[in-house]
Parts: sequence; C-alpha cells; structure tokens
Amino acid sequence: MPELSDDMLIFSDLDGSLLDHDTYDWQPAEPWLRCLKQHNIPVIITTSKTVSETTLIRHELGLEHCPFIAENGTSVELPKSGRRHTDYPSKLFSADYVEICTLLEHLRVKNHFNFSGFSTLTDSDVATLTGLSLPQAARARQRQACCGTMMEMHYNISFSSGIATGWR
Repeated sequence: MPELSDDMLIFSDLDGSLLDHDTYDWQPAEPWLRCLKQHNIPVIITTSKTVSETTLIRHELGLEHCPFIAENGTSVELPKSGRRHTDYPSKLFSADYVEICTLLEHLRVKNHFNFSGFSTLTDSDVATLTGLSLPQAARARQRQACCGTMMEMHYNISFSSGIATGWR
C-alpha cells in the first residue's frame, strides 16, 4: 500500500470525481486535497472541459501549482512554475479548433449528417441545452482543439436475416 511519503502523483477527472456530479461541490474532497498539497503530491486534473473552465476550477481547488489536461487530452496546461518549459503555457496534441470545425462541417454537408457543434451554437443555446449559466456556457465554448457535437438520429429499424436496415 502506498504511503503519503512515497513519490506519487494523482490524476483525477472532475465530474463525479473531484466534483459532485450534480452540484459541482468539491468540499468533500478538500481535506484530501489539503493533505496531498502538504505532502507535495500533485493532483493533475484530466477533463473534457475547456482550458478556460478548468483554469477557474483549478484555482477554486487550490491546485494552481499543478498542470492539468483539458479537452479530452488534447491540451496540457502547465502551471506558472513551468514557465521555462518550451511548451509553456500549453501544448496542443491535436489539430486546432478551427481545423476540426471546418472538417466537421465538410463531413456534415457531404454526408448529409444532422448534427451541430458548439461552434454553431450561441452561449444561450449551450446554457439551455446543458443547464450551465451564461458565463459557464461562454467558458465551455472557448475551445482550442476539441469540438463537442450533438447528432440527431432518425432511424427506422427492421430486421431481416439479422441485418438492421433503414438507417438514414
């Protein structure tokens, strides 16, 4: 069993892990976060949230001294102590947001897909769809390399010899 005196680091998701799934309350984790900080054990947030969203949450959690991974692993953000690193303040591991949105739009038109992404929605749209406040929705739309999409599926399934048909 590891001891707090051992060299370690902890990776944690936010929603339903460090943050309560329904209320986003992080107070139940506060004693552990404080203990880990006292023992110089970094807690690295890994999330689908944007850099803008995660920077704010990292501050609230008192984890400014730790890097974090945002937008489903496409971005690593370094703390101020990483200023001398060649990739400071961040490293993208993906095409950028504009390239991704351009490709998605091309695929949508070419294949007659019925989906929309954050790039085509307003802050108000995102707030309505997700239950976020307008400022939260604005931060959720500040994407760098990951595009959330909503696809509307219409299908009429019939089975013939075990093969589904009727997808459109």
